[in-house]
This record gives sequence, structure tokens and C-alpha cells, in this order.
Amino acid sequence: MEPIFVRKLNRKERDFFYDLIEDKKIGYRAKIIILSYEGYTPPQIEKAINMHVKNVRKWIHRFNEYGIKGILEKKKTGRKPRINEKIIKEIINIAKIPPHKLGLPFSNWSLRKLESYLISKKKNKNISY
Repeated sequence: MEPIFVRKLNRKERDFFYDLIEDKKIGYRAKIIILSYEGYTPPQIEKAINMHVKNVRKWIHRFNEYGIKGILEKKKTGRKPRINEKIIKEIINIAKIPPHKLGLPFSNWSLRKLESYLISKKKNKNISY
């Protein structure tokens, strides 16, 4: 695989990354960019900062494509939540109500009982959980 390097940094970018190195959350990203700028290859950077070479390459690519913004912003990954905040609040409010006040033959909720109640309520009212 051919070595990949960051594009040429302007003075503002270079100063920004040197300042960012000490950041506890994303300082490692700045180290990757600076080391690449100084001529180190991804395998050399991997050894220097103890990070897999695939991740080193990922951050170099992101910087080359998006600039500083690509280093600072975290890409959203994974699937979207199945339920929204409104539904979560409704579930919590129902869970706070003693079941016998809702006409149910038991006095405490279990997860299965709450799930069963919510499913039956959903069927009756066409609510989507």
C-alpha cells in the first residue's frame, strides 16, 4: 500500500494542530496530522501513538477531504433511535403510575408487564413505539 500523507498545512492550520495536541479527547488526531505533515508514514505514526494504522489513515483522509472541520466533528454512525424523546417520556410517565390505578390486576410493574401494557395501548390507539 502506498504511503498517504496530509496535504500541505497553512500556518493557521499548523498552529491550530500544535495547540490541539494536549487536548485529552482529540489530541491524538492532531498528533496524527502533525506527524504526517512532518513526513512520517501511517505505519510509523501507528507505532508512535499506539493506534491501528487503519485509524491513522482514516484521520489523514478526513483531514485531507474536510480540513479542520473533519478532525473536530464526529461522524454520526449507527442506526437512528427507534423511539423519540416524546415516546420515552410517555413510557416513563406510565411506569410511574401504579398499575392498579389503570385497572390492572397487579400492584407493581415488571418490564414484561409494562411492555405488554404499552403494546396493548399501542394497538388500541395506533401509537408507534
